[in-house]
Amino acid sequence: MSDRSLTQTEAEGRARLLTVERYDVAVDLSGLLTGSRVRCETTITFACHRPGAETFVDCAATVESATLNGVVLRSAVAGRIMLPDLAERNILTVVSVAECSADARGVHKAVDPADGETYVYTDFTPDYARYVWACFDQPDLKAPWAFTVTAPGGWRVLSNSGDPQIEDLGSVRDLDRWRAGWLETAGTDRLTLSHAPDGFALLAQGPGGRPRPHVLAVGAYERSGDLLERRALVEVEVAGERTRIDLPAGADLYLVNDEDLTFASTRPDATTRDAFFGNAARLPTATARGVAVTTVWDMLINGEATATEAVQCLTGVLAVETSASVIEPYLNLAVETADLWSPASERDELLRAVAETCRSLSGVGAYRKAALRGFARTAAEPEGVAWLQDEAGEDIDLQWRALVRKAQLGIPTAAEARALLDRDPDPEAWVSRLQVSAATPDAAEKKAVWQTLVTDRAVPLASVHSVATLFWSAGQDDLLKPHVEAYLDLVPTVHRGGSMPATVFTRSLFPLFGIDLTFVERAEDLAAQAVPVVRTNLLERADRMRRILRSRG
Repeated sequence: MSDRSLTQTEAEGRARLLTVERYDVAVDLSGLLTGSRVRCETTITFACHRPGAETFVDCAATVESATLNGVVLRSAVAGRIMLPDLAERNILTVVSVAECSADARGVHKAVDPADGETYVYTDFTPDYARYVWACFDQPDLKAPWAFTVTAPGGWRVLSNSGDPQIEDLGSVRDLDRWRAGWLETAGTDRLTLSHAPDGFALLAQGPGGRPRPHVLAVGAYERSGDLLERRALVEVEVAGERTRIDLPAGADLYLVNDEDLTFASTRPDATTRDAFFGNAARLPTATARGVAVTTVWDMLINGEATATEAVQCLTGVLAVETSASVIEPYLNLAVETADLWSPASERDELLRAVAETCRSLSGVGAYRKAALRGFARTAAEPEGVAWLQDEAGEDIDLQWRALVRKAQLGIPTAAEARALLDRDPDPEAWVSRLQVSAATPDAAEKKAVWQTLVTDRAVPLASVHSVATLFWSAGQDDLLKPHVEAYLDLVPTVHRGGSMPATVFTRSLFPLFGIDLTFVERAEDLAAQAVPVVRTNLLERADRMRRILRSRG
């Protein structure tokens, strides 16, 4: 029997029945050195408002054992462990094993060919946490989480909510004194390098004021020909708002969080800040360049770097990058920066810069497909699209992408789209055809796509974002304005199809062009009246658009 997803009715009933007090999860990653198994022991403490009632806990991993208040439970069926005869206060312990691979649900393992290292990460959207450990996998049953992670020696374990305890095989490091900072404080710290007459210091600021403790390194780099060489690497423990650090003066670039040892946003010192964007490409390792790219992106979204500076950094790094795994992510950032974050007066120039980078990278076998995809989003002239179509050959996905760009540029595509639709064996090829229509700068096409996408909800949920993003194409503001109002009209009722569609439609349909700050403020006002799932996603989209509009000037 296949695993069953939670229905809205089941979620509402379970939310009325239970209050979850806490989760304690012991995650053992040691089996990943030579195998693919992640073993988890999950203890859930929760209350039941109707003692004697029955419910279930979600667990689609292989269950080794499960006990409720000391009583052994039956095996899981269809990804659910039944919990009979609940007490007023309950303790559930489940030991489970998840299989980990590059395409598994919940937890993923891959070996990067660039460095030969093993990388593991979790992805619990939309309801994939249950594939790794037992949980009440619904957003309205929240509770504090405490994790103990056992990992192979030399591995670095990171979390977006904190690391209460990390066990290296053969040794245990007690991180209890960091528990409060990493478990009880949300948000991200900022670490800024300051250079004063008396020397260097790291200025640390937490989301609520006082920062968490950090152990990190700062690298000092100097020019050597066309490259940068690291002259010093200084490790430092940050325990307060200002930490002195002994760095050599006169370096061309100082890299905060060199070697990527902590989780924080970082900033270069004011003296080398302007050169940072160009110098990032001269850094000698993929890790160092990755830290620089992350720094620049964070500066962009916080209004501390321009789109031009960010594109300069990204295209420069892409031109020299040797790690194939980051090429497409960096290309996506470069395209998004040029298309969404740039002022209208600079957009075409920045898109051309990214397109040139893509065209150059397309000559490298390992990067070719990602580069051609990037070119399909940035080609500025019909000649470029024609070149892409020639390069795509029998690759139908790339041919659709080329037609989308041709449509955005205002070139007729109807005949080619019909012919490609006839050739495409994919049963959902009609969605690709709809993407072309969505990108077309024509009022009738926009109206028809809105009908299919929003009114009829005929597009598969997994494809809504790709269609909606093209619908809100740059340079089509006048055509988009009627639909801007239609989006706001949609907000009060968008939740009626369930929480997952509400999340997808609220986020994906949020306008990208044809709006101003007044629209953002109206969206924020509507969020105050919306149901929680809509309110959370609407406020997140509004905040992102406020940042984008600021960057556009």
